[in-house]
Amino acid sequence: MVNRHFVHSIPWEVEKHLHRLAGQWSQAIGESVDGLTRQAQQFMCEELATIDGLAPQTQDQRPAVEEALAVLDEFNQSAQSSHRCENIR
Repeated sequence: MVNRHFVHSIPWEVEKHLHRLAGQWSQAIGESVDGLTRQAQQFMCEELATIDGLAPQTQDQRPAVEEALAVLDEFNQSAQSSHRCENIR
């Protein structure tokens, strides 16, 4: 009789404990995600502060970059025109 009582209560006890375990895991995952979110936000704030600090100190290098791009474009055009006949074979 006692054995039968415990055998019939096993499914309910298992379900109850699995539900509790799922709740604990859900809470732990939520806390972990919240922690990662805070870390990512802190990282982004630090990166923005670094960029804000560096931006006024740097010189405008746009003309040098545009000149380098023009040189590369000229080189690319000359390389393409010199290899056209060789690629036709």
